[in-house]
Amino acid sequence: MNLDKRFYIFILINILVPLFAPFSKISNYTRAGLYSFIFILAVYFLLDFIRSTKVQSIIKTAITIICMLLGLIELFCIFNFNTQIETGVLDALLATQLQESKNFMTFYMTMEDNIVLFIVYVLLCVLFFTIKKDFILTINKKFAGIFLALACIVFATLGIKDYFRDDSFHTLEKLASLINIPNTIYTALTSMQHTKTALKEYEDYRKNIESNLKNSHAYITQNHADIPNIIIVIGESASKNFMHIYGYPLSTTPHLDQAQKNGNLFVFRDVIAPEARTESVFTTLLNFSDYENRQIPWYQQMNLIDTMKMAGYKTLWFSNQEKISVWGNKHSALAARADLAYWTQLKNSTTDMYDGKLLDLFEKHKKNLGKKNLIVFHLEGSHFDYKSRYPLGFKKFYADNIPTQNLHTTKNSDLQKVADYINSITYTDAVLDEIFHLFNDSDSIVFYLSDHAQDIFETDGSIGHRCSNYGVDIPFMIFVSDTFKKLHPQKVQAIQSALNKPFMTDDFIQSLLPLIGITTQDNISSKNIFSPHFDTHRKRIYCKERDYDALKYPNTGHK
Repeated sequence: MNLDKRFYIFILINILVPLFAPFSKISNYTRAGLYSFIFILAVYFLLDFIRSTKVQSIIKTAITIICMLLGLIELFCIFNFNTQIETGVLDALLATQLQESKNFMTFYMTMEDNIVLFIVYVLLCVLFFTIKKDFILTINKKFAGIFLALACIVFATLGIKDYFRDDSFHTLEKLASLINIPNTIYTALTSMQHTKTALKEYEDYRKNIESNLKNSHAYITQNHADIPNIIIVIGESASKNFMHIYGYPLSTTPHLDQAQKNGNLFVFRDVIAPEARTESVFTTLLNFSDYENRQIPWYQQMNLIDTMKMAGYKTLWFSNQEKISVWGNKHSALAARADLAYWTQLKNSTTDMYDGKLLDLFEKHKKNLGKKNLIVFHLEGSHFDYKSRYPLGFKKFYADNIPTQNLHTTKNSDLQKVADYINSITYTDAVLDEIFHLFNDSDSIVFYLSDHAQDIFETDGSIGHRCSNYGVDIPFMIFVSDTFKKLHPQKVQAIQSALNKPFMTDDFIQSLLPLIGITTQDNISSKNIFSPHFDTHRKRIYCKERDYDALKYPNTGHK
């Protein structure tokens, strides 16, 4: 049985790629070398039973090319997301809308570092195939068979031991995770299972809501809500760290600054998101699911839309995100509960709609408003690709305008991405101003918060979604009209008293409902930021395991 250079390159890729991964242990490299050796040896052993050497060669070359391709993908993930191919990455891609996936690829594949990575890697792979000299090592097939049989016995024994100990296969999973081809297959199958689970959740969500509504006659325990217009604006990927109203040195929020000076806008200083991705955020944002009751599935919890309908409000949802995604999405499932829901784009579109289109959509359908309304605007906000999120007239900042303190930027193109990002923030500022003006002459209250933030070269040299403190630092503010201030002075006072309290938005519904005059069987006063009984010492655990207040920011030293 002959081992050739394709055999060696398979092992080499599986050893070298993890070297670039953060927090890798030396033991992982040795195991990767051993496991990949056993795996590719087993492949060669089985292929040796095929009589046609041509067929053998084709299969070996195909395996080598697949290994090389997966090695490139893993390096891309390591350099951009600090992780190799794993379930979370595929879950995020499968849960992302089609247009967002396209923007994702465009954004990252146009980064200079990734272009260099691609060119260098491809050239090395081409060089490998152009070198005609091979390094053949002939080994005894019988000895190879005995070695593989012993390896199978060892792994089977460890697998059985794992199963009887804790009903799992940790050793075999570890084996698969250290070899890129088995790891990708295992990860893909796991993600597909997650997707099936998510689809079942959507169906369970619908059934549970219908069941809850049938038994909801006593759900609302108090209803004094009399505000004609309650508006929620859900932003996308906006970080408060790049907003002037939160102290950023560039003037990225001139309209919000003015509204605050006028006494109509109240800015909350210490608010974070519970997750770093939209799909995960929407399991808690507009229903009674939160970190403390996470053992209860989110789809079994009552949601804001149906609660407001029970309270006598007409509910309307206006979205600039796609209604249809690859697998469906949680915010579309929630929007479906509204009396009326409108989208600027119903499916994967070839062009991006600016958030200003939501204002046109609202004008078109405002005739459907009732006497009391809950209105939700869901923005595209600052989702990458950042430069696609604002019209040309809002390209106000450039790379040479960007203050670099505390940013891990290394070149001008990094700074340009920051400039694109803060230009999208500036455009959101203008859109919010227009929404405020729509309701400025009526008794109205507007809540604005982002689903999550972005880590913009703050933790290290990467950019985008991230489970870091920076990745969940979101803006949260409330705009009230002059009429609202006159009619509801106690509510204004409650808002003012809460501006500096530490808060996480998985309890947003716990705070919004009592403020507008509604309490339910699920309301807990210690979770209501506007209540004097609010628990300011609650641990803010985001991304399921990270304690925000226990983690200090790198470099700056503040929390």
